[in-house]
Amino acid sequence: MAVLMSYDLAFDFRYAFFDDDWVIYQIGFLWKNEPILREQVLKYQDWREIPEDYEIPQGAFLANDVREDWFLPILGHVLDTDKAECWQPLEPDITVAIYSDNFFPFAPEIIERKGQQLQYLNEMKEAKKKLKEEKGKQPDDRFQLFVFADTKILKDSVSYTGSGIGLKMNVKRQQLEIFYNELEAEYTEFKKAFKID
Repeated sequence: MAVLMSYDLAFDFRYAFFDDDWVIYQIGFLWKNEPILREQVLKYQDWREIPEDYEIPQGAFLANDVREDWFLPILGHVLDTDKAECWQPLEPDITVAIYSDNFFPFAPEIIERKGQQLQYLNEMKEAKKKLKEEKGKQPDDRFQLFVFADTKILKDSVSYTGSGIGLKMNVKRQQLEIFYNELEAEYTEFKKAFKID
């Protein structure tokens, strides 16, 4: 089980099962190891075939992607290049956007309106950039993740809307690398278990 933590906030991402050429993910949003989403608002009954021996935990929801997992390669690319990337499976139940340097694309404009803070933050950012140029990637490099779930996962919704709920998380490179390595190991075992090429 791979869990990415930001303080007591957690993104729980698991490979659940393989069904008719679809990789099925189980996803949870947690606070202090407790589900944030209530079972009463999540949709379970209209999902594709769920194996009899598989039980969706309270507060978790399912998403899927066709044939293979595309999340791992995108996460790996972000760690290799420090460039922003976004992952969304073919059926857009979930979207994960990852940005390096702890700045969401329009955050500097928001900060600029706050006056003197911008100069201080720019100085910090420049010092960090210089350190990376001299010594390469650092374990404490910062990343932001935005994990968004479409309203399609909620009870009584009938289609994707592009609206939904989400998590915003600030993590360090070291945390993201551990998460990536755990996911990679789990996906290797998942492919063996379901005989995926």
